[in-house]
Amino acid sequence: AGDGGPLKTLAVVSYELGWRRAAVLVNEDFVTGYSQVLMPAMQSLGLQHLHFAYKTPNSIDRKEMLADILELIANSGYRIIMLYPKGVDMVDMDVLSKSKGLRSGSFYWVMMQNGNVKEWRASTHVLVVKTQEAGGNSLRAAFQARWPNVSTPYSESKYGSFNRTTKLPFYGKAAYSSTIWDTHGDGLPDYWGTFVYDTVYLFAKALHAMNESGDDLTDGTLLRERLLQIRHFGITGEITFDRHTQDRTQPMEMILFQGTGQLPYVIARTTKQISESSPSDSGWCRSGCTDLTNATLAAIPWPSGKVPSDGRDLDPGRSQSYVAPDFLEGRAIQIDIKARDSSGGVPCAKTCAGGSSVQECRDCQQTLVNYDQLTAEARDAAGCLLQPTRMWQLTFDETSGLADLVLHGGLGADWKKDDTVYISVLHRGRHLIGSPHAVLIHITLEDHTRAVIIVLSVVSSLVVLIGVAYAIRNMRKVWIQRARENERLKKMAEQHEQMIEERITKACAATKSCMFNVCFIKYTNFKKAGRLLMHEHHREEGNLVSFDTYELVLEWVQRFSTIFISHQWLGFTDPDPDNIHFPAICSACEAVCSTSGLSEDALYVWVDYISIPQSNAYLKQLSIASLPVYASVVKYFVVVAPKCIHHDKRAECNSATYQRRGWCRLEQWARMTVGGLRNMYLYDGDGTLQSLKD
Repeated sequence: AGDGGPLKTLAVVSYELGWRRAAVLVNEDFVTGYSQVLMPAMQSLGLQHLHFAYKTPNSIDRKEMLADILELIANSGYRIIMLYPKGVDMVDMDVLSKSKGLRSGSFYWVMMQNGNVKEWRASTHVLVVKTQEAGGNSLRAAFQARWPNVSTPYSESKYGSFNRTTKLPFYGKAAYSSTIWDTHGDGLPDYWGTFVYDTVYLFAKALHAMNESGDDLTDGTLLRERLLQIRHFGITGEITFDRHTQDRTQPMEMILFQGTGQLPYVIARTTKQISESSPSDSGWCRSGCTDLTNATLAAIPWPSGKVPSDGRDLDPGRSQSYVAPDFLEGRAIQIDIKARDSSGGVPCAKTCAGGSSVQECRDCQQTLVNYDQLTAEARDAAGCLLQPTRMWQLTFDETSGLADLVLHGGLGADWKKDDTVYISVLHRGRHLIGSPHAVLIHITLEDHTRAVIIVLSVVSSLVVLIGVAYAIRNMRKVWIQRARENERLKKMAEQHEQMIEERITKACAATKSCMFNVCFIKYTNFKKAGRLLMHEHHREEGNLVSFDTYELVLEWVQRFSTIFISHQWLGFTDPDPDNIHFPAICSACEAVCSTSGLSEDALYVWVDYISIPQSNAYLKQLSIASLPVYASVVKYFVVVAPKCIHHDKRAECNSATYQRRGWCRLEQWARMTVGGLRNMYLYDGDGTLQSLKD
């Protein structure tokens, strides 16, 4: 049947329910379906999402990795979890998600019906996409009536346990090839059995048509064409195919489990349009893909009585900042802010409406909106950051979404004349609408008096100069030449200033543009490896946490402690051939945890050999081009430079040789341009962290 229709249904129904963000959990064997269908569908609908790929949890290590991913989701603030699993994953996913508190009332799961969802049917917070029932199909009725006569109910006491990982005894050496199994014990065929039946019938029908036309039965291309032309009403319903995607155009439906003893509730059914539209085409629909209306939306029996929240917080793209066009230097600067979420409403208004507890409302306001992450910064016309001697003071009203940022006493600069500054208002590093604001700073009365005296002095001097120039006419040509030279020098100075401004602009943009994913590794997994292993190794082991955009990684690092390790390579092709830096990095990380009161299990590490691709030269260059982003977003920056001998040069390496490395200095500057020297340390192998100084 293909996964295209179900995946598009996941995105469209989520959008029509009003959700605008979700955590997406995909079995790594289905990453292609995610990248080609689900991801473009979500992007085209404006659905923000965190993507996590996991391996089938058939070993202790893989279960631990999945548990780590689920813990990240639990702490991410996202409340909608899209699941694209294998059937064999569902038992472990059920157990682990419950252990991480992800099956409580504040989380909803939206998933594909891939394999067995029996373990989830007792839940009231699970939505499943499935094919619409055939309803009234005589072929299906006859098939189900015949099934009990040919099938064998599976009994564990008689045939042994059913291994959900190996599929034994259904596949492999121990398979009972002549037995038709009924594993549910309800006398009906297993779910996959109906699709197998229809598939065999479709191929038989296509081959029959080819035989009747005298076609070559071994022509695979022609056989595919015959299959795409088929229109058949089979056991699983009407069967036609989309010629573009070659997916089945069978209509889908989204159901909500209502707990033990109750039938699932059909939330929405898709229209034919969803099967015929590609998420990458301009014709992809934002409405009309399902039969959801305001009336049917209001009738859905949500346990809380209302549509669940997706946990969305303050959205900078919909929040507005207002600043007066001018201020008197030395007086307070006030910024008015109207905070809104991604739907345009007051953040947490739905959660805090009737039916929610006071605690649920407070949790939303404190953990999701994060008004305290509203910040402001001022820069001069050259783009240099003005560091005020006082801090911005924040006040906000949670019920109205209105907030104020006030800088009492102004910017504290020694202004000589009226000048323009540019004030930016940000939430987690993203500009609010209207930001940055061009604001004119007026000098005070005392400065005006001083300015008048200076102007008068200049005028008097000019009068004298004019008199001298009049008296010595023979010097006129010299003065003209000097004026022309001054004009030339002025233009050169302006061009130089413009070039510097462009370089500053490009440098600032580079700190917010990801050419390649930002990749972190959990410190406990890093330490477990025993030495520095390359990016591709940890990627295959599923140890990397990866983010595609600057906005996503910025949001993530606000919630989790991260550390950037900057070090000099000790070999031409291997950063640590003698395993000297690895234990030093471990000691530095543990020192950071000790001084900051962090658990080692809560720390995530960026280090070049692990976080930058090594095998693919093109991806490596893209990642290196993103170094300013990597270094600027982390909480801690540690230079690891113990005294040791370079493996190939046989020369001493230490903190002094580290400072002479161009890449190392680039990493430091990228960090300092955003956060200054705060949380920047040197670890030279003596067991202590040294704060970096100017």
